[in-house]
Amino acid sequence: MGDGGKDTTRDKAATDGRGVSAAEAEAAAGDGPLAGRRMLIADDEPTILESLRSILTGLGATVDLARDGRQAVEMALATPYDLVLSDIRMPYKNGYEVFRDIRAAQPRTAVILMTAFGYDPSHAIVRASEDGLRAVLLKPFKMRALFDQINQALGTELRMPAGGPGLQR
Repeated sequence: MGDGGKDTTRDKAATDGRGVSAAEAEAAAGDGPLAGRRMLIADDEPTILESLRSILTGLGATVDLARDGRQAVEMALATPYDLVLSDIRMPYKNGYEVFRDIRAAQPRTAVILMTAFGYDPSHAIVRASEDGLRAVLLKPFKMRALFDQINQALGTELRMPAGGPGLQR
C-alpha cells in the first residue's frame, strides 16, 4: 500500500477492475433485494474485495471496502453498516478483533467472518462464537453459502437464480 494507507476504494473517482467508478457502482446500487442495505467488506485480498463488491452491488447494496482490520473498525465506527463481511487473517486487526470492536460500538451490525479452508490460527472463530458470532464462511465459498449467510444475518430472501450462479436483476 504505497499510498500512505489511504483507501482509494472509497474515493469516488477510483475505479474497480472493470473500469466502473465507485460513484457509478454506488449509483447502480439501490435496485434489487439488498436495496437500502449498506455493507462493508474487509479483506487484504483485492480479488475477494472486488468479487464481493460486484456481487453485492449487483443485488442493490451500497458497499464500502477496507483493506485491513484496523481500517474496517475505523470505517464501522464512522458509518453504521447493516452487514460487515470480514476476513479472519488480516493486517493490524484479525477477524475476531474486528467482530469484537464492531459489536461493542454497533451492536445491531451483523458480522460474518471469512477464512480460507478453516484456517484460524488465533482461534478467532471460537472466541467470536462465544461472544455471539453466528456466521462463518469458509473460502472458497459458493454463492449459495454466501446468500444463505446473508439471509440469516439480515433476514433477507436472496435466492440463486434458476439459470445457475449468475445474478438476476
